[in-house]
Amino acid sequence: MRIRKEILLLITAVFFCGIAKSQVSDRIIVEKKDTLVTIPYCAASVGWTFPFGEMGKRYESFMDLGVDVGLKTKGNWIFSLNFGFQFATDNVKIKNEILRDMMTLGDNPFVISEGGTNAGVIASNRNLSGRFSFGKVVPLWFSNSNSGLMVTVGAGWLQHQIVYQATSEIAAQLEGDYQYLYDRQMRGPIVSGFIGYLFFGKYSFANFYVGVQFDQAWTTMSRQYQADLRSGDTKTYIDRMITLKAAWVFQFHNPTSQRVHF
Repeated sequence: MRIRKEILLLITAVFFCGIAKSQVSDRIIVEKKDTLVTIPYCAASVGWTFPFGEMGKRYESFMDLGVDVGLKTKGNWIFSLNFGFQFATDNVKIKNEILRDMMTLGDNPFVISEGGTNAGVIASNRNLSGRFSFGKVVPLWFSNSNSGLMVTVGAGWLQHQIVYQATSEIAAQLEGDYQYLYDRQMRGPIVSGFIGYLFFGKYSFANFYVGVQFDQAWTTMSRQYQADLRSGDTKTYIDRMITLKAAWVFQFHNPTSQRVHF
């Protein structure tokens, strides 16, 4: 399934972050005074997204998984590349509207299977995103000099679409390439803002960030034809999202230690 492939890619990325981190951790560490340092890092994030705008008309809320590869400079500037995969199960609000021509009539319409029964079709969103972000870390009264309030802005690219799955019987009209006639695949630029708290601690594995991310995208349909519309759609739609987010951060430098090599 597509969702398994995407999650496998994210898990693989996190695995290699851990390998890279281990290559710089196998050494003696000597404590020294807390100072500002440059810290390259990799982060694995999880969040929950609430869509608004046109996206909010299509989807209920959904999960967000992500990987960040970044750098915090000695001046507490943050630069990062962010890759995200968003998904849910049976959260498409407009499923019946899109599939109405292949559904039964009545109060509880359903897609007819090859055997003439209810195919149990569910419709779910699948989003892919990538962006470059930069911002600033502002130490707070209770944090060390490399941690604090993190504020970033970013820009990149977003794709989202609908994936159909028959859970009871085969629905041939939604199998293979036929699904692309109903998937509402959208693509376009996205701008983002994030505000939260970033913590870099004494140990390379005890680091995290939490916060809220705001996104706005301008998307257009990438398919030339959608069966229910009897045409394509050239309009540009505004998609908005708010995501509550938390991440486990792997740093490749210990900000409160001096490494001694042998």
